[in-house]
Amino acid sequence: MPVIAVLTILAYIAATTILLRCKLATTDDSPSAQRNGLMLASAGLLGHGWLLISNGYIADQGVLNLTVLNALSAVFWTASVIAVVSSFKNRVETITLGLLPISAIAVLLVVFVPQADVPVSTKDSALDAHILISLIAYAMLTLAAIQGLLLFRIHQSLHNRTPD
Repeated sequence: MPVIAVLTILAYIAATTILLRCKLATTDDSPSAQRNGLMLASAGLLGHGWLLISNGYIADQGVLNLTVLNALSAVFWTASVIAVVSSFKNRVETITLGLLPISAIAVLLVVFVPQADVPVSTKDSALDAHILISLIAYAMLTLAAIQGLLLFRIHQSLHNRTPD
């Protein structure tokens, strides 16, 4: 499991680096490089998803393992999935640039920081759906907060007449 975690973290870091270079580049080869960065981010998301399943589900008991770090990792994974999928069609890589390093830190914390298991056995599909919808809502709130910070920065740049 640590090998997949390290590969996932490296994929997130490489994708962030490529997407940042594309954002700062002025050449015309940016779309293909951006697609490569998004593909690397997708590979990181696959590894992160596998780690979430292996850490977040206790198979022999059939229960969820909802530690704080697992829930945090799930929220940032969900937000990153939404951002990366959106980046394939629309130019929202700035949000992706903010989320991928945070997702890498979440993977690092989940895998390498020891924590006690918190098994949650609901045996109720409605409650399971509620937990899933809550995690998705937190992911959307995370995206909204990051977008708000980016818009604030753009507003300040326009107000001070220092475009960047």
